[in-house]
Amino acid sequence: MDLAYAAADIIVARAGALTISELCLIGKPAILVPSPFVAEDHQTKNAQALADAGAAVIIRNDEVSGQLFPEIERLASDIVLRKQMASRMSEQARTGASKESARRILHLIKSRKQ
Repeated sequence: MDLAYAAADIIVARAGALTISELCLIGKPAILVPSPFVAEDHQTKNAQALADAGAAVIIRNDEVSGQLFPEIERLASDIVLRKQMASRMSEQARTGASKESARRILHLIKSRKQ
């Protein structure tokens, strides 16, 4: 996937947590199509967070056939918007989150042993 992401100017993807994390770390503008078949509609919430930050566009699953290609064309023709979205996507990245999570877990474990 790293090569595919590197080659892309715009990424079209679902909005699962790992995909969102990857997109933030690579800093590319995205069109997100949240899966309607997931628990508690969490992909829409993930996508909305990026859309609210100006890093992504959301297209509902049932609207893909009519909206996806026009949206790709709109973004492809607007380099300024793509650069803004890419910058905003990068701003959402949380580098070191795994280490911080592990540190907090270990702290909780140690505090319970006492």
